[in-house]
Amino acid sequence: MADEKTVVMESGVENRTISWGVTPDGKAYVREASKGDLTEMMFDAAERKTTVTFEPTDDYSLVDVADTVEGHADDCFITDFEDALTLWGIPYTRDEKVVPLVA
Repeated sequence: MADEKTVVMESGVENRTISWGVTPDGKAYVREASKGDLTEMMFDAAERKTTVTFEPTDDYSLVDVADTVEGHADDCFITDFEDALTLWGIPYTRDEKVVPLVA
């Protein structure tokens, strides 16, 4: 995926990243990846990766994603982008992948 931007947030043993960019077919995406104690507790998973993909519009594009991340990185979650896309009436797809905890 071209032109990816990434912000890394670390809090103790929890690591979370927000990445955004353009897919090969020209759609915009935002991805949140996390691993650590909080991911294990909240999602019963060793790692979690959620990607939201959408067609950018004049109302909402990767510029808006960048503004949100740059202004609120530590308090910014994938659901913030889903809420914004819903507010603007922009359809999106959500893909979530988890790596299960090893027992």
